[in-house]
Amino acid sequence: MDENIVELEKDRKVAVIREDGIEILSFNRITNQTQSVHLSNEQFEKIMEAMKGGE
Repeated sequence: MDENIVELEKDRKVAVIREDGIEILSFNRITNQTQSVHLSNEQFEKIMEAMKGGE
């Protein structure tokens, strides 16, 4: 499976870009837990369009 990992240093998050969508991982150093959110490509595109409108 092709995947591309992008570190989002400002937010201390990692985005894993795959063929089936985007997974954003966030690590909490205090609780030592990882949270993740998976977005389909369609969901990601809708968010990007909404962000462009707010510029």
